[in-house]
Amino acid sequence: MTPKQLLLNAIDPALALLEPLGVKSDARARLMLMAIAGQESAWEHRRQIGGPARSFWQFEGGGDVAEVNVPGGQADHKSLPNEWPFDRN
Repeated sequence: MTPKQLLLNAIDPALALLEPLGVKSDARARLMLMAIAGQESAWEHRRQIGGPARSFWQFEGGGDVAEVNVPGGQADHKSLPNEWPFDRN
């Protein structure tokens, strides 16, 4: 996936879903997400080379965000980045 495709097909739609929840986004949010994905995966690797991480942002299933994925955790989100359909397999 090219950086432009990631921005248009993943980041912008995700940020749009957050707006009704009161999460404001702007060019700085887009830039931060693009920078992290570029650093972690070069906008190319959905699976960590030689490791367990998944997604362009390289989340690990048992990593620091694990407590977010449990009922009553920091947040009760239904779709963490490591659960997005294109990251399976």
